[in-house]
Formats: sequence, C-alpha cells, structure tokens
Amino acid sequence: MEQYGKKRILCTFIKRKKIVIIWIAALIMCGMQSGIVLYASEGMNVEYHNEGEIKAYYNSLRFYDGVTYSQTPVTTSPYAPGRLSDETMQGALETLNFIRYVAGVPYGVTLNEEYVRMVQAGTLIDAVNGRMEHTPTKPAGMSDDLFQTGFAGTSSSNLGWGYPTLVATIKDGWVVDSDNYNISILGHRRWMLNPAMKMTGFGKTDYYVAMYVFDSFGAATDYYGIAWPAQVMPTSYFAGSSPWSITMGYEVDYNSVHVKLTLVNTGRTWSFSSTHSDGDFYVDNQWYGMPGCIIFRPNGVSSYQPGDVYLVEMTGLRQNVSYEVKFFDLNSATASDSYSGTGVSSGQSYSTYETETPEQIMQVTEQTSQEYDDAYDYDEDAPNTETVTTETQTTAGVTEQITTVANEVTTQEDTTDSQEEEKKEAETEEETTKTKKIIVKSRINYYETEDEEIENEENKKYQKTMRRVSDAAMAVALLATLTVGVMAGVSVYRNKQEGE
Repeated sequence: MEQYGKKRILCTFIKRKKIVIIWIAALIMCGMQSGIVLYASEGMNVEYHNEGEIKAYYNSLRFYDGVTYSQTPVTTSPYAPGRLSDETMQGALETLNFIRYVAGVPYGVTLNEEYVRMVQAGTLIDAVNGRMEHTPTKPAGMSDDLFQTGFAGTSSSNLGWGYPTLVATIKDGWVVDSDNYNISILGHRRWMLNPAMKMTGFGKTDYYVAMYVFDSFGAATDYYGIAWPAQVMPTSYFAGSSPWSITMGYEVDYNSVHVKLTLVNTGRTWSFSSTHSDGDFYVDNQWYGMPGCIIFRPNGVSSYQPGDVYLVEMTGLRQNVSYEVKFFDLNSATASDSYSGTGVSSGQSYSTYETETPEQIMQVTEQTSQEYDDAYDYDEDAPNTETVTTETQTTAGVTEQITTVANEVTTQEDTTDSQEEEKKEAETEEETTKTKKIIVKSRINYYETEDEEIENEENKKYQKTMRRVSDAAMAVALLATLTVGVMAGVSVYRNKQEGE
C-alpha cells in the first residue's frame, strides 16, 4: 500500500509537471505572436513596439523622397525664400515620426507654418552665402525682415548640406551623427528624439537643408532612457558605424558610469568606462533636447544583421539600466537607403568631380569629405561651394563609382580581416557551445537529484492540505453545534417567558 501511494503521488506530480510545461510553452508562443516582452528592460521609460507593430506602421507611410516646391526659392536679389511642397514636407515628417515611433517617444509631431517659414528662409541665407551656419551674416541686398526670419530659423534648427532630399538628411545624416564633430554629443539625433517635441518645420534651398527643433525646448517629460538603437531595431536604420546612445534626462557622471555590451548570439562583450573602453565612449550633459546622454560605439562591428540580439547593461547611474536590442529586417526600403551624403555625417558628396582616374576620384572625394568633417560644427563654417567644380549625377551613379574604387583599394585588406573575424567567431561559438553543454548537463543532473526531494515535498504538502481540510471541517461542525445549542437555549428561554 505504501509503495502504491508513492507511485500515485509521483504520477500526480509528473502530470502536474507536464501541465506546467504545456502552460509555459503556450505562454511563450503567445508572447512571440503578440509581441510580449520576455526580457524586461530596467531603468528606462519609453513605449515598446514589437517587430510586427513597427512593420505595420512603416508600411502605412508613403515616405515621399523627392523635392518639389510650391514656390521656388530665388537666390539672387531681390530674394525670395520659396516654400517646399506639402508632399515633400510630409515625406520628411513621416520619416521623423517613424524614427520616433521606433525609439518609443511620442510620434505625432506636426508641421507648424511659422517654423516652416523660418527654416526655409534660413536655408536661403546659407545658400546665398555658400556656407552652412547657425549664425549667418546678412547677404548683401537682403531685407532686414527676411534676414531676421532666416536667422531665427538657422539658430534653432538642425542644419545639413549635400543631401539630395530631406528624407536622406534625416535618415542618413542627423539620426546617425557619427562624424568626428558630432559623435561626442549626438546633438542632431537627440533633438529629433526629444519626447517633448510637438511641432517642427522643414526647409531646403539647393543642397542646404534645415529642420526646426526648438519646439517645447526644456519642457518637462516623463520619458527617460531614450535609446538608439531602440529595443526592436530595423537594420536599415542603424549602420555598423553608427554610435549607440541612451539619454537619461538627468546629469550623468562620466567617471561613474560603466557600460557592458553583449552580443547574446555569440557571447562576445565590450566594456565602456572612463578608464577603459572597447571603442568610443562619451557622456554629454548639455541640453540637446534632454541632458545626460551616454554614447558608445563598439570596435570591430562592421554591420548589424537581422536576428542579432545585444544586451546593454549600465551601472553608476541613479538606477541600473538594462535592456535588449533585437535587430530585424523591414523587408522594404526607402529610395535613399544606398545614399551617403556630406555636411552632417562623414559620407560622400552627392556630386562627383571632373577627374579622369579612379585614384583621382577617390582623392578628391576624400579631401572634400574631410573638409566638411572639419568644418561642420556649430561654430564653424562650411567651405565656399563656389570653389568646387561639380557635375551633378544620379545618386546611384555616384555610389557605384565610389563603391568600385573603394573595393579595388580595400579588397585584399577586407578579405584578410574577414578571415580573421570568421576564425574568432568560430572559436567563440565553439567555446559558447561547450559552455552551454556543460550547463545543460549540470542542470539535468540537478533536476534528477531534485525529483526525489520534490516527490517527498509534494507528499508532505498533500498531507498538510488534508489535515487543514479536516481541521476546517471539524471547526465548521463545532460552530454548527454551538449555533444549534444557542438557538435551542434561546427558544427554551422564550417559551418559559411566555408561560409565566
């Protein structure tokens, strides 16, 4: 009988265990289908959007990537600022709001006509002067009213030069901010992701572009821990050269914060701090939308692939920060995906040069790109565009030329680097596999040993429960007996009173 009882308890436990496993599996499947976050982030307060939601929102947008005007700018006296078409500005606005949606901040930013008027006049001034400046000088023959309007625009906007469209400027320039002058602060990116922003305006004259960013400057917000790349990230919006960032909304101590980045797929790690960094590492507390921006860029990462999962862990802040970043493919792209501009980030020029050999093309391109890298700062001027003779070609043609030359120069080095990288990854994967096997084996041994203990514990719990049920039943019976006795006593007392 005792042996039979043990078997019955063990069978009951096994059945319960199977039911629990089935429920866990069902929950995981539901989580995968509905986008439930199985890894909980810590130390950040942004909206979470899963891959399906991001794709659905992306596919609902047009992303018009052309440039047309409802009023054409006039860059000679008497000047006229002109105005971009509604379709052009809407394409830029959709790109901005999509980036904000991915980042998990409010994505209902709208156009403000006054901002549009200011920034369009600002790009006119920069185009006339031939320089990209936040505080430009007044062009000869320009009215005071037009100059003041444009100056207000340039001094309160993200500026860019050399990009063919606004969409390209936003996606490939401002949100990247990877050049030498911008990587330490990421001012353009932070302005674009400012959660308090409600309205903006766009302007473009020739190759000079602007976006108004001072709306709701300094306004209070409940959002913090605004990360880029975001927790669920399209690969087409984050290149290997792009710096990682998270803005906390409060001042961060550079000497206290420590960042650990782990590629979960392989176990490879990078560390960043004031004493040691496996790549670029900065902390900026200026008010570019919000203060307290932690910036890092890991060494040895040429690109991010769909399926890559990174874990970010930070200490030395008001509270620890921890979150995962999952990269995925949108399966569709905007027209500017292959384009790399100049002026904001260190890309190639939209225009090519009248040179004869690939070596000359490469030399002129690198020289001009470096000039703009050196010039583009809030207090610096861009070189005079009149000194550069250009022949406008299509974006695809320029990209193809530069890519061909670059491939000729770097093929051998890339092959060697690729072989070394593959060897390291293979070694890392082998070590990871061994570690996982050891962990699994240890867990199997642990659970086999634990089963007997669980069986005994289950028996004890069952017996304890039955005792509680029995005690409760006895208590109820006793209470019922007492109640009947009291009621009988009351009845006798009443009868006696009535007889008297």
